[in-house]
Amino acid sequence: MNNTYARHAAICAKFYELAVDRHAVEDFIFQRSGVKPGHRALFVGGMFEIASCLFRHGVDLTVVDYSAEMVSVGRKHLPDVKVEVADLRSLPFENEFDFVFVVGRVFTHMISDEDLRLAVRSCHKALRRSGKLFFDNYEDSKIGLTNYFNGELCVRDETAEIRRRSTTTRLSDSPLVVLWEATYTGILDGKPIEFCDAIEHRAWSRGEIQPFLKQAGFELLAQGDNFDETSFFTLAKAL
Repeated sequence: MNNTYARHAAICAKFYELAVDRHAVEDFIFQRSGVKPGHRALFVGGMFEIASCLFRHGVDLTVVDYSAEMVSVGRKHLPDVKVEVADLRSLPFENEFDFVFVVGRVFTHMISDEDLRLAVRSCHKALRRSGKLFFDNYEDSKIGLTNYFNGELCVRDETAEIRRRSTTTRLSDSPLVVLWEATYTGILDGKPIEFCDAIEHRAWSRGEIQPFLKQAGFELLAQGDNFDETSFFTLAKAL
């Protein structure tokens, strides 16, 4: 895991908030996953605006992130939700949830097969029998197609203007791993910001993830295009 999201957690969280249409993602997740008010769900990762949507719709929510600094940001966004530090590969839960959501391409940081295997098993352990895992990840044939990874994005509201310029370099084909390098500049809460990031990302084919799900005890229910142009979603049931 990269520590950029620890050092610059507030900036990264704000960028996600402004770069993603949370209403469109909210509708997408509810339609594709089948989650309902009253379901108990675990949300993994720093897309707190999406987690907030689930909570406001009556989902009994717990949120985790691997970075203590990002968790601190999450607690400010979600004051009525339990937000804790946890690693996707070793979630501290057993048979507790109806749903686990890993939304925002968090699995892209599982570079090795062993990391991926541990993460999928950890999600399975956290779920009740017949509980569902809903997650997304970059697709190998699409990861470089838009300016999200190769180009410039500028997002803004009344408190921030953040500009990100990024490029990717392919490091390996099997698995498909890229080195993503980015520069962030702008203003947040009246203060200038500037930092650089360099991190490896793993993309999959839709078939590549299926053996990992089967080995962990999941039944594949659905796969399809995600809410953005570079990734796909998967829905699986714990057996």
